[in-house]
Amino acid sequence: MDWICIKDRMPELNSKVLIYKKDKNIQLVGTYLGNCNFHYGDCCQGIQKTCSASHWMLLPESPSEDDDIEVVKNAKDPFMKALSRIQKRHARTIKMLGKL
Repeated sequence: MDWICIKDRMPELNSKVLIYKKDKNIQLVGTYLGNCNFHYGDCCQGIQKTCSASHWMLLPESPSEDDDIEVVKNAKDPFMKALSRIQKRHARTIKMLGKL
């Protein structure tokens, strides 16, 4: 995905996109409101924060449930390996504690 200059094209109304504010050198997720304005947040008093942007791009697809399962599986593997090493290293102590 590439950045799209607002001079070239604007997103569809009410679409959530990643916006780039060149003057502040920041990226925000915002919703296009029309007239070159994006809603990017609410302040504590419920007032909508809006801004203009120099560029925008579509957001990537959300992760699928399969991706979430794979992430958990990959995170679990190093934990299980570390647990196995600890169990082997302290097998005698674990065995004695089991008898208490």
